[in-house]
Amino acid sequence: MPRGAWLDTGDEGEVGPDGVLWVAGRADDTIVTGGENVHPSEVERALTSSPVVIDAIVFGVDDPTWGQLVCVALVLAEGAEPRSALAIASAGLAPFKRPRRFVVVEQISPDGAAKVSRRQLASTLAGRLEPMSYERASR
Repeated sequence: MPRGAWLDTGDEGEVGPDGVLWVAGRADDTIVTGGENVHPSEVERALTSSPVVIDAIVFGVDDPTWGQLVCVALVLAEGAEPRSALAIASAGLAPFKRPRRFVVVEQISPDGAAKVSRRQLASTLAGRLEPMSYERASR
């Protein structure tokens, strides 16, 4: 391949002003909600930065109003209350990136190493998802 040519890998990202490539994630994993693009890996990084969120995997579920809803399967620290943990962990995210549905699971990957299909997870967990709402800031 000639120097400076592009190879289509299916990944999304951007080249910063310093010339460093930042990969946001797979293009086919992007969640489109209300016309906004949400990269699951960005939401996962924000959620797992909380000490009470041990692991998280973000996926989209079809919605007739929004196109897709941002959803998450969470592994929480023992004793953590799911809604407050999710609200605190999501605080730094733009409102459209915050998960609207969630489910608490004991583990994300059955063997701890296998890659989990977001689409498969969405269909498997759809019936167990609980709604999440966030308090609006007073003006």
